[in-house]
Amino acid sequence: MNLTDLPPEVLTFILSYLKGKDLARISLSCTLLRDLSNSGILWQQRCLKEFKFTDVEGWSCSFREVYSKVLNNYGFLLGLKRRRTDCYGGLVHITYEKGRIVAYEYFGKKDIRDNLERIRLFSISFVDGNVNVTWYRRHLDVDVTCTIEKEDVNGDSFHVQLGDSSHPDRGQIEEVLRRFRAECDLRGMHGMNSLTDQRFKEIVQSKQVFERLRMPAITGTFGSQFPIGPGLFKGMYSALLLLTYDMEKQKALASKISGDSNVPAGEVSIEVNLQKPMVLTAEQQQSHASIRALNPDDPPPILGEDCDTFRQPFHDPTNFGQTDGFDPPTFCLCRYHALGTVSPTGYTDPQQIPVHFMVFNEEMFGVMWIGLHHFSLYVKVKEQFETYER
Repeated sequence: MNLTDLPPEVLTFILSYLKGKDLARISLSCTLLRDLSNSGILWQQRCLKEFKFTDVEGWSCSFREVYSKVLNNYGFLLGLKRRRTDCYGGLVHITYEKGRIVAYEYFGKKDIRDNLERIRLFSISFVDGNVNVTWYRRHLDVDVTCTIEKEDVNGDSFHVQLGDSSHPDRGQIEEVLRRFRAECDLRGMHGMNSLTDQRFKEIVQSKQVFERLRMPAITGTFGSQFPIGPGLFKGMYSALLLLTYDMEKQKALASKISGDSNVPAGEVSIEVNLQKPMVLTAEQQQSHASIRALNPDDPPPILGEDCDTFRQPFHDPTNFGQTDGFDPPTFCLCRYHALGTVSPTGYTDPQQIPVHFMVFNEEMFGVMWIGLHHFSLYVKVKEQFETYER
């Protein structure tokens, strides 16, 4: 008995277990398998299982065409990415919209209470039998053609290359830079205002490189000692951090998604020692001198012996709330000794300095840069992003 002697419904069921590439190959074997493998239901299933694609509305083509022309070549792009063209980085989400795959970059704003702002970077569409890949130059409000290539086998890293004809001329560079600086002022991104015309020209003309951003799995519960989960957090002046845990080393790590010329994106900004909690009185927090006098090598308090809870008063001697129009919390759930990364421009001599890490609630933490007389507040990003992990 040959495979093709089986009833069509049985063959179709067998074919449903094949991946799209294998389904396309077996269709070349004979007329029967070609007809069965062209089933719209089969290709709809493949689009869903392999790429979480569910709707051809707006595409003006079948599931099979979307798979073979678009998803097979560009499906690896989907999900969260970190832009790594330069030190500033950025959070990028690539997802489906009606009739296209589109990449958006997300920015924090000066006020952490605001939602993230998003701008379109590039899109992929299928029109009249052709795949169109375009990059959006938002400061000039034009779309230009581009190509996308993997930098590794799986496409976890890839780059977008703009064609030579798409590069702005000198007059356009000046206008783009003017708008860019105005946008930085609005967001409070003052460090990027110092870009020279030449450096900005290099950035807008260079290839844009991206890498996959894998979100930490949220497993178990976080108790009273550290009641905040991993994830994306936004801070003042457009800062974006990814909070993760290394429970083997008893550490929490806050890595930069958006960076600056001192500490670039991708580097660890805060390293929290979960074995070094502290419980402070309000009097111990009245000045920088009293906070600096605390010894991180002192034995940590033990719940049930030294204290009943890690909840404690919080006072900010930097007057953060008075200067930024934001009332800081008066209590924190826990406070830890930590290290913060600082460096001269260019990340030429990175060093870790003592900082304090405070958890205020399940969605907010703060960092006190003791030696710098600075306090930073971060809140969890509210936006939900489909990761398209399969």
